[in-house]
Amino acid sequence: MALVAVFNLKVIYLDAVNAFINTDVNKEVYITIPEGYREGRKDIVLKLRKALYRLYKSLKLWFIRILATLRRLGLIPVPNKLCLFVYPTRPIIIFFYINDILLMAIKPHLTDLEELAINLISTYKI
Repeated sequence: MALVAVFNLKVIYLDAVNAFINTDVNKEVYITIPEGYREGRKDIVLKLRKALYRLYKSLKLWFIRILATLRRLGLIPVPNKLCLFVYPTRPIIIFFYINDILLMAIKPHLTDLEELAINLISTYKI
């Protein structure tokens, strides 16, 4: 936020709703039926197709997915800053932390910033 204040950047904040379930699991994972789902049926298990919160690999799988999306949109990661991305040709910065995504740019590039936000909104439930 210090960069936003110092350089008078415009910011678009996005929240990826249920970020982890946007991600397919990459191996077979089974869970027991949650309490209250079906009374009396303890012998049934469910196969997960999507990552869930508290599943140990969910955060990594989501990171791999959002990384691929940002790269597809022309962004590159900042070395040694895994959650910070920039455009190589435009002064646009993207920072994300789990499901929170901040898009930042100077005012003349606000249209580019909005276009990037629209691309992310069309890809994920935001």
